[in-house]
Amino acid sequence: MFIIFFIRSKNFFTKKFKYFSSKIYFLIIILLYPDIIALAIPYPIYDGLRLFLWTVPYFCIIPALAIYYLIENFKNKKSKITLLALSCFICFYIYNFFSITPYQYTYLNNLNGETKYRYKKFENDYWTSSLNELFKISSFSKNKNLKFSTCGVPPVIAKKYLNKNGYFNIDFLLPEDSEFIVMTNRAIYNKNDLSLNNCFDKYLGNDIFKVERNGLPISLIRKIN
Repeated sequence: MFIIFFIRSKNFFTKKFKYFSSKIYFLIIILLYPDIIALAIPYPIYDGLRLFLWTVPYFCIIPALAIYYLIENFKNKKSKITLLALSCFICFYIYNFFSITPYQYTYLNNLNGETKYRYKKFENDYWTSSLNELFKISSFSKNKNLKFSTCGVPPVIAKKYLNKNGYFNIDFLLPEDSEFIVMTNRAIYNKNDLSLNNCFDKYLGNDIFKVERNGLPISLIRKIN
């Protein structure tokens, strides 16, 4: 929308803001630079979005200018209709924001393809903050010795949350020696193959407990096949 407004009403913006065109070109360069670097280097990007969070304020400038234009030209019928349409998307965003509470930093866009494949697109809980909830809903016997392994989760963090929720008879072993594995969909890289894989696909089995939002698992405990 901003591109359309800029082409059709460039004079509006140039009157409102000094050196407007130069600032826009500079903004585009700022946004394109990390993408060019990411495409140029042969290495995969780890932890996905967090490396690009610094660009968010710059991205916000573009829609902010579009909304500013609509508000300033609110008497125009087209502006009213466009603002109404935008309001629907804003309401949808607010719904999505609260439906993933308290994991707003995860990327769980409802419009991002089929639900069952979204875990392949982005490392969601790379901070493992959902582990506390995961072990709260788990119902293992607290008197039985439990053999765990982890993927995408530091064992020391998993042990901390297990202890917090009353599990002390636990051992952390290699996956082939364990009965259960605690996982997020953390990316896994093979040094001989830079293609992306993740924990959920590598270790197959039955999901015993899981934390999910909008139909997407954030972390889970799986009984290893």
